[in-house]
Amino acid sequence: DHYFLRHASNEEVNTNDGLQILIQGEDVGKDLFWIRTKVFGFAIMAFFILGLISYSLVKIALKPLEDKISTLNRFIKDSTHELNTPLSIILMSIEQLDHQNLGDNAKFTRIKLAAKSLSQVYSDLVFYNFPNTLETEKQKFDLRMLLEERLEYFKVFFEQKKITLKLDLNQANIFAPKNQISKLIDNLISNAIKYNKKGGVISIILKANFLSIA
Repeated sequence: DHYFLRHASNEEVNTNDGLQILIQGEDVGKDLFWIRTKVFGFAIMAFFILGLISYSLVKIALKPLEDKISTLNRFIKDSTHELNTPLSIILMSIEQLDHQNLGDNAKFTRIKLAAKSLSQVYSDLVFYNFPNTLETEKQKFDLRMLLEERLEYFKVFFEQKKITLKLDLNQANIFAPKNQISKLIDNLISNAIKYNKKGGVISIILKANFLSIA
């Protein structure tokens, strides 16, 4: 390529006398293309390096938090495992005492409530921390029978808050994992009790393809 300067005359330009820079070459467009390509390549490389640095900094900053979360998860799992035996003993003892007609004893009722509340918390911990231990195989069963079973479990809570039940339960066969449906029903009933007023009403309607707990 050849690059040179020459003086421009008044006839060649509309402005005052000056210098013109003329570029003469075989393929100036090719040079510009390579310049643009290099700039684009450097830009991509810069973004990649910045992204890598940002990821590394975030990883380093979050590592203490990840370690604490991991430690907390191990503690919860170990505690859940250790609760199993003493909780089972407490529930078995309460069941035996319940057969001795202590239902009217206020202290025994409070102990029973506390034990069942603890059992519910333990069930939630197992459900969320050990999902692999739960049966997930689908089976056909009568949802009404399961619902009546769970209502019997929560009977002491209904009595404690003097809650009246309005039931309209019809046979409803479903095909689903029974443990998961049981946990769902427990959560719905528990919330209905928790957010209800003392002496309130809980209405439960069960029909084919329909369940309402309000």
